[in-house]
Amino acid sequence: MIKKIYIYLQSGGFLEVAKYAFIGVKKIFYYKSETIFYFLDRKHLNNTNTIKNSSVVFKTIKNVSDLQKIDFDRIKVLNHRKWFEKGSLAIIGFSSSVPVSFTWMHFYSHCISGVCTIKLSPEQCWAGPSFVIKSQRGKKINQAQKRYLIRSVPESIRYFLTSVNKKNIASIKSLEKIGFSEGLRIIKYHGIFQHRKPEVVYKNDGDSIFKIKL
Repeated sequence: MIKKIYIYLQSGGFLEVAKYAFIGVKKIFYYKSETIFYFLDRKHLNNTNTIKNSSVVFKTIKNVSDLQKIDFDRIKVLNHRKWFEKGSLAIIGFSSSVPVSFTWMHFYSHCISGVCTIKLSPEQCWAGPSFVIKSQRGKKINQAQKRYLIRSVPESIRYFLTSVNKKNIASIKSLEKIGFSEGLRIIKYHGIFQHRKPEVVYKNDGDSIFKIKL
C-alpha cells in the first residue's frame, strides 16, 4: 500500500492522493458517487488532430513481458496481468522516450470498481482506464491517445465505451470534443447506514449500448 501511495504521489501529485483518501473515508459514512458512461459510434469520430505536443508517440502493448520492460509504475498498479490474459491491450504515450500517458482497450467485459460490470458485444470496445502524468496535463494528450486507440482496433469494432466521474470536468470535455455522447448515468450511495438502491438513467438510446450488471 505504501508503495502504491508513493507511485500515485509521483505521477499524480499530493492533491490527487489526498482526494482519493478523503473519498475513501467518506465512503465509510456517507458518499454519493455519480458515474457518467459515454459512447462513440466510429463514424462520428472527430478526427481533428488537436494535440499540443506532437512529440508524443503512442505504442500498443500486448503482453505483460513487454510492459515490464517499460519504466512506468502507474500503469503497473492496475490489474494488468488479468487484463492481458483476457485479451486486453494497453496503449502508452511516450515523450522523448519517457512514458507520460496510458489507456486500455478491452473487448469482452470490464469492471468499474464499486459501480458495475459492463458486458461488451463483438462490435464494442471499452476504452480505459486512462491516465496522463501531472506535468503533461493540459496538452490534449488524452484526446490523442483515444483517437490512436480508435484507429488501432479492427473495423469490426463500431462502438467505443468509457466512463468518467461527474466531477472530472476536464475528461468530460475531452471526450465530448472527440465525439463521445452520454449514454448512461449511475448514481450510487455509499456508507454504513445507506440502503438506497443505485439510480440508473439512460440517455441517447444508451439502453441499447450499455449492458450492465450492478
